[in-house]
Amino acid sequence: MKSNSKITVRIPKRWRGDDERFISCNGRRVLVKTGVDVELDPALAEVYFNSVRQRDESDERIKSLASES
Repeated sequence: MKSNSKITVRIPKRWRGDDERFISCNGRRVLVKTGVDVELDPALAEVYFNSVRQRDESDERIKSLASES
């Protein structure tokens, strides 16, 4: 049975004109407005949270490599 549970997410704007983000998972695609609370299916929210985690990890790795030089 399909669950109707949703997860509320707020995707912050990162620059001027950053009004939407495209999120896709298993053939499902959504265009999410930035700067406001939106409700996403758990799978789509997980995709977003994973991308944020990966971005943060890569930023930290870049900083650590830069400080080693």
